[in-house]
Amino acid sequence: MSSWLKSQASPDQATTSTDNVDLLLSSPLTGWDNNMSDIVTVDPFTPLYTYEKITNPEKQLVLRAYKKNLVEGVDRLVEKGRGRQSITTESDWALLEEIVKFFIKEWPHEWLDYKKTIPDIRQTRKSGGYNSNKEMKYVGALPNRLERLIKVIFPYQHWNKEFVNKLVKRFKIFKVGGENN
Repeated sequence: MSSWLKSQASPDQATTSTDNVDLLLSSPLTGWDNNMSDIVTVDPFTPLYTYEKITNPEKQLVLRAYKKNLVEGVDRLVEKGRGRQSITTESDWALLEEIVKFFIKEWPHEWLDYKKTIPDIRQTRKSGGYNSNKEMKYVGALPNRLERLIKVIFPYQHWNKEFVNKLVKRFKIFKVGGENN
């Protein structure tokens, strides 16, 4: 606990005073949720959110709770990807496969929705994967959340022709255009 704190606040205490908020936010509060399945801790960025609200009262802040297994899974993938810049080696491709499997396991409804839209996407890209103006060729499509996961773990991955072609060759479900659609 910091030395600037003047009094001890109860974690259950509802306060509006700045001193108590600072005290409450800086206390190392940890506990279990009602189901005893998820660890609940204070968000370390809460003082930043408080500052944002003070400096801009119009700003809308939305804090979301995530399941413990989801956070641990993402943390595990991020840790495995630590130091990796882009997908170049076989171990990088193996990690990408883990990311895809994790996505399918943790967000099955999104995955099923994506799989339902694939035939429609492929139908609209009949002529070799090109759009109606023949200006752009569509080779692959990913669910948005999966694409964000990949971009977080491989931040310097260039989504160029070479990479996208390798991606759709390894993961055929993502192919939406081109020959033999």
